[in-house]
Amino acid sequence: MRLQTFLVPTLTILLFQAGLAPFAAAEEPGEKIVYGKYDNNELAVDKMDGTIMVQHHGEAKPFALQTLSTVEKGDIVTVYDGSWVIFKDHRGDRIGLDSNTTVAVNDFYIAGPSRDIIFLLQKGSMILKTSNVDSKQSFFEVDTGSVVTSINGVEAILTYYPDENEHLEVQYFRGKLKVIDKSNEYKFGEMPKVGSNIKNLRDKGETPDINDKQLDYIPQWSELNWENGVLLDKQPTTVEEIVNVNYKRFFDGEDPLEAVGNNILLGDSILMAELRAHGVGGAGIKEANTDYQRGLKAYREGRFSEAKDWYEQALAAQPSYHNAQSALQRLAQEHPELQIDESDWKFEKQPAKNP
Repeated sequence: MRLQTFLVPTLTILLFQAGLAPFAAAEEPGEKIVYGKYDNNELAVDKMDGTIMVQHHGEAKPFALQTLSTVEKGDIVTVYDGSWVIFKDHRGDRIGLDSNTTVAVNDFYIAGPSRDIIFLLQKGSMILKTSNVDSKQSFFEVDTGSVVTSINGVEAILTYYPDENEHLEVQYFRGKLKVIDKSNEYKFGEMPKVGSNIKNLRDKGETPDINDKQLDYIPQWSELNWENGVLLDKQPTTVEEIVNVNYKRFFDGEDPLEAVGNNILLGDSILMAELRAHGVGGAGIKEANTDYQRGLKAYREGRFSEAKDWYEQALAAQPSYHNAQSALQRLAQEHPELQIDESDWKFEKQPAKNP
C-alpha cells in the first residue's frame, strides 16, 4: 500500500482532529503525504543526504525522496552525485545506495518468516546489511546484467558498472551470500556439508561424494569480480580494511575516510577508535596496524611469505587484532607450504587496553 494521497489542507485538519500530525507535508496540492508507518511491501527512508529521486510505476513525473518517504514494487530510485540513502524495512534490514546509483524495485514483499525481494541494480553501489531468513520459500535477489546475487543475512557491497563490460564487484564481509553467473554458483561464507565434494578456494583438497559435485567455499573479507557474466579470477583478494571502516561509517551516516594507496588518512583519535573496534588497543597500536597493512600489500602483490611475517609481527604486538588473525588464517588455508601453525593465528580475544 503506497502512501495515501490527500490534499494537504484536508489531511492536515483530519490529523490534528485525531491528535496527530504528519511527519512531512507535501509542498504542492495532490502530492503524497508521508506517514510514520509503512506496510509489508514498502521500504522506508531511514537516512539520506543529497538528491534522491524516485519514479513511481505508471507515473510520468519523478519526485524527490525525503526522510520517512517510502518506495515499493515498480519504483526506480536514482541517487545523484554526492548523495546517498539508506532504506529500512519493518524487519530491520538496511539497504544503502551510494552516489551515482540507479536501482529498480522489481519485487518487494515481506510477510511472516518469508520475503520476496528482487532489485535490479542498473548501475552504482548497493550496500547491504540484512538479517538471516530460514524460510525456503524466501528469496532476496540483486540482478546485475547476466549475474544474480542471492542474499540472506549478510554484510556486503555490490558495485556494478554496466558500461565497463558489465563489471560486478562483490566485497563480502560476513554472512551468507551466493553469486550465480552464466556457468557457476559461488557461495560466500557457507561451509559445504560434510560428505560433499568440497573445494575450498584456500585449500585445494577435495572430498568426493556420490554426485561428484564441487562446492566452493569463499571465506569472510573476500572480494571477487565478474565481467560479462564470467568470474575474472577465481582466487579472491582480501577486502581492504578501509573499505570495511567506510562500510560501518556509511550506516552511521558519517562521511567516508579517504585512503591513498595503503595509507589511511586518519587523525590519531579516529585511528585509535577504529582500531579498538577491531580488537586493537594498548601500546604499539599504530605499529600493529602498520604491520598489518604491509602484510595486506605483500599478499596482494603475491609475496606470501613476507605477508606471513608482517601478519605475525602485527599479532605479536596485538594478539587480539581480529583482522590480522583472519588474514593469517586465510593465508594458512591458501598456502599450506608456508607451514603456518594453527596456534600462530588462533588467539583468545584479549580486552582492549587504553593507549
